[in-house]
Amino acid sequence: MQIKSYFLTVSFLLLSFVSYSNVDTIIISKIDVVTPNLKTKHAVIIRELSFGLQDFMTWDELINYDIPRSEANLINLNLFNQVNIYPIKKDNEVHIEIVVVEKWYLWPIPFAEFADRNFNQWANLDFDPNRTNIGLYLFKYNLFGLNHTLKTTVSTGYTQTLGLEYRAPYIGGKKRLGFMLDIRRKSSEEIRYGLIENQEQFFRTSGLEMIRETSFLGELTYRKGLYWRHNLRLTHNNIQIHDTVLSNSLNPGFLFDFQTSQKLTTIGYNLSYDNRNNKLFPLMGIYATAGIACNYGAQDFVSLGFDLNFYRPLPANRMYSGLSYTYGDALNQDLPYVLNKAVGLKNNVRGYENYVFIGDQYAVLRAELRYLLIPSRDVDLRYMPVKSYKTMPIESYISAFYDQAQVINDGLQTDLYGFGVGINTLIYYDKVFRFEYSWNHWNRSGLKVHFKKAF
Repeated sequence: MQIKSYFLTVSFLLLSFVSYSNVDTIIISKIDVVTPNLKTKHAVIIRELSFGLQDFMTWDELINYDIPRSEANLINLNLFNQVNIYPIKKDNEVHIEIVVVEKWYLWPIPFAEFADRNFNQWANLDFDPNRTNIGLYLFKYNLFGLNHTLKTTVSTGYTQTLGLEYRAPYIGGKKRLGFMLDIRRKSSEEIRYGLIENQEQFFRTSGLEMIRETSFLGELTYRKGLYWRHNLRLTHNNIQIHDTVLSNSLNPGFLFDFQTSQKLTTIGYNLSYDNRNNKLFPLMGIYATAGIACNYGAQDFVSLGFDLNFYRPLPANRMYSGLSYTYGDALNQDLPYVLNKAVGLKNNVRGYENYVFIGDQYAVLRAELRYLLIPSRDVDLRYMPVKSYKTMPIESYISAFYDQAQVINDGLQTDLYGFGVGINTLIYYDKVFRFEYSWNHWNRSGLKVHFKKAF
């Protein structure tokens, strides 16, 4: 009798659970992209959804996770100015409608830009107009509606540049493979030949080409799911310098073995995980990457590194945090100057925008708190002639930050730290303006301006 009661109780609980699940569970019965005259292939959009046709889930999961997550994935394609996913529920079936506003995909852009590492270095050099480039970018985004990008660059001025780039994130029916090709030639009459007190030094001879670099990059990407990527990369660089650079007054060690030319071929592998809500200005998610590269040239060496980034909202209203740790090691203590720049180029520490630190090993820690000053809103630009840009999404944040780094060069360690406050504004999901006041360990301070995210 007790056994019978036990089975009855268990059966009742199971039936109650199943009944509850049936009430709470919905099924994705239909997915439609309803934007008319859409250039982007529907399969490219559906590839980014965190759910699929005939998937079972709860209504709360769909509303609170899958729809916001899928909208973020679509924003990260950088194809759309607006993204909205609407669920239409009938009984336990849900019909998904996707509405997007596409960007303008053809951009012939004449440009005038500063040639220095960042805006603040150019400002430190008195905004010298001779340190600018004038040229033309020709972008064709979203070729064939498959998010392929063709970019050509022609410029003159401080740096003579001729470049061709093609990016194809999707090839094949399953959209798991992608590739990138980049061929570029750059030359200049001025060379950044070395450092004095961690500030770049320049040498120019009018009418003489001081440095020329020709480069080729080919990359193959495998992306099975939404967030994991495998990258296999091949690069070849050929750098030639004028023999004046090898004089003792400049830098005989600019290239390997005191030579006027250097060829370097690199084969590298990289594994990454990326579920940030916005790659260009993240507030939530994780970005982690690790890689190794084998370099072949006048001297063979191996380099490796990893990058960990965490972003999350805080319990306090409108508060967000970000934490980043970057490590790199060339496993070689005899690199030439051109390959030995650790902090100040790609790896920046705020407060040191005008400085460069060389080293074969480095680690950078960055931490930031953000307070949402202006919540995301759409601004109507009444007189904007391009229809796709008439509505401008905008949001703004106040930030407080602390950056720290260690750089090791020939066994000697340099410790850096910078901190400060700033205002960060994001428009059209992908254009960032940062105004920051920072201090460094030399107690030097000042206002800095940036046009991309800190990390």
